[in-house]
This record gives sequence, C-alpha cells and structure tokens, in this order.
Amino acid sequence: MGEIEAQRPGRRLRTLVFVTAAMAMVAGLSAAAPGALSASSDCDPAGTARPRTSPEVSGLWVMNADGSQERRLTDGKGWGSAAWSPDGQWLASWNQPVNVPSTLEITAADGSDHHSHDLTGIPSYEAADDITWTADGTKVLFDAMRDDANRQLFDRYEVSADGTRRRRLLEGLDTADPAVSPDGTRIASMSLADGQIHVMNTDGSGRRRLTNTPTRNYTPSWSPDGSRIVFSGDPGGTTQLTATRVEVINEDGSGRRVNSAQDERFLANPVWSPDGRWVVFDNYPHEDWGWLTVARADGSDVHDLTGELGSPVVHEAAWSPDSTTIAYTEGTGIAVVRTDGTGRACLTSMGMAHGPVWSPDGTKIAFFRS
Repeated sequence: MGEIEAQRPGRRLRTLVFVTAAMAMVAGLSAAAPGALSASSDCDPAGTARPRTSPEVSGLWVMNADGSQERRLTDGKGWGSAAWSPDGQWLASWNQPVNVPSTLEITAADGSDHHSHDLTGIPSYEAADDITWTADGTKVLFDAMRDDANRQLFDRYEVSADGTRRRRLLEGLDTADPAVSPDGTRIASMSLADGQIHVMNTDGSGRRRLTNTPTRNYTPSWSPDGSRIVFSGDPGGTTQLTATRVEVINEDGSGRRVNSAQDERFLANPVWSPDGRWVVFDNYPHEDWGWLTVARADGSDVHDLTGELGSPVVHEAAWSPDSTTIAYTEGTGIAVVRTDGTGRACLTSMGMAHGPVWSPDGTKIAFFRS
C-alpha cells in the first residue's frame, strides 16, 4: 500500500452523535444577529427559508478561491467528503443518488474527464467517506461503514484512479473519525468500543490507546509534523454529547494538555493549520447556533473568528494551504475568514452549499450542493 497523501478534506461532523446534534442545529437556525453576513448571501438564512437545491444544481462544484467562476463538475447527491489529487488535477468524491447504488466519482478539476465507479457489493451504510489519495496519485482510499450484529464496523478500501481495480485493505475496524498521519503510516481514530482515541499502523497493526477518560473523545487531527494529535472531549463530563475541551496529546500518549476549555459549550472538530501554529474548532454555545474559534497550538491567543449571538451554525472548517484563511460552511453557503478574523465573506451564489476543500495550490475550492 502506498503512502497516503497528507492533504486531508475539510473535516465534518462525522461521529454519529455529532451528526445527530448537527442536524438538530440546522433544523433550528435562528435569524442572524447584527453584524452577520449580508442577507443577500446564501451564508445568511435570515428572514425566509430557502428551498431545497434542485437536481439541476446538486453535485460536486468547484470555484476560484475568491468565489468567482463557479462550475458544476458532477450531478447527483454528494455528501461526506471530497479530496483533491496531490497534483490538483483530479477530485475524488462520493455520489449518493436516490434508489440507486452509490458511486465513487473521479473527476478532472477542469471538468474535461470523469470516471464513475460503482460501489455495488460493498456492505456499507456510509460508503466512500474519509476519502484520501495515495501520494503518487494513482489510488483512492475510502472507508465503508457496515452493521454487524448491531455493531458498526468500518472497512477500508483502495480503488485505482482509473477504476480498474478495487481491494479491501482493512476489515472490521470498530473505529470512527479516522485521521491519517502526514507521512501516511498511521491512523488516529475514536474507538466505538471505549470512546477513546486510538492509533494504529495503516495496515491495522500496532493498535494502542492514547486517551483514558470517563467519557468519549472525538475527531482527532494530526499536527503537520505527525508528532501530536488534537481532539475534542470532556474528561469530567457525564454525558456522551458533552465536549467542552479541545486537547492536545503527543503521538506516544505523553504530554496531554488542554488547548481550549469552555464550560457549557460544545467544542468539536479541531483541525491543525498546515503550518502547525493554529488549531481551529467548532464552538456551539447553543444547539441552534455557533461559530468558529481559533487558538494557537500552545493554547494561547484564543479568539472567535465568526459569529454573534444567534448567528447561523458554522462547521466544516478547512485551512488554506498557506494557513492564512479558513473556508467553512455557514448556514447554507460557503464562507471564508482570515486567521485574525478579518476578511469574512460569503463565496457561493446559490443555496445548500457545504463541505469546502482547498486545492493543493490554494487557488480553488471544491464543495457540494445537495
């Protein structure tokens, strides 16, 4: 198996309890507060409910980093994750049409070529999630979740970029939220058995537990040098949905420390910046609204990037390759903001956009409409 490319898609609320919480939040979006984005943008749901995106515009899209030249690359209902090839020429994504088998889509970034790979035969509930490319750009890897005797298990598959070969690499993993190390040799994930962060080699060997707390820990993310892991959780909490801390731990399990802690908040999906200096995470003071917060890797200089009381739900933060800008989903659109909180703007021009992913050179952003 080749090394897995370090470029990771923008993380979303993947753990099932996080998905449940997020859907409740989206269902209860309230009017935007003063200072929110313009009401003419899709990033602001103030006033009227927006209609569901029509089949004519749903699918995988790409635009320039300034929001110009939006264009649709695939049709269908995409959700989950997309990933750029290391050379920025291709995008891999998951398509989930209604009442037909899911497909893995390999699409040229300029729209000139397209391959659709039928995933029939993979026993999955959420096929083709957590998509990554091998470093040489010849293969795509993804996880498929399946039910086995009332347990949720994950299998990892490898598909050649031209669609000629598919094989299963790992079988029956009781983990969620997998994050591949920058060198492609290790996977950090949350164990569904004990709710703790585990690390293993990419072939499934050498598995070990890093955390040991009374409640669950979620959504690990590797530092760019592969020496540390950031995650969200609550060591003193009493419920599985509690996540009031963002913590950092060394890859060997030592040096655990709190990066950010906010009581009565739901902190989720921390992500390292590519330069290793910052961590951004979702911050939900209330189930109906939230914002992005950023902190330095050592826990200093904690500040909110987006949001006022009553602002829309924000999530799916994705760093630009130069670590200066964060793209994210706000309400029903894609927005960007700089690390210092300036330059906040909505990029998309029509509804139900989500899941931004930067191209390797930082000039384009891919996203879904569904």
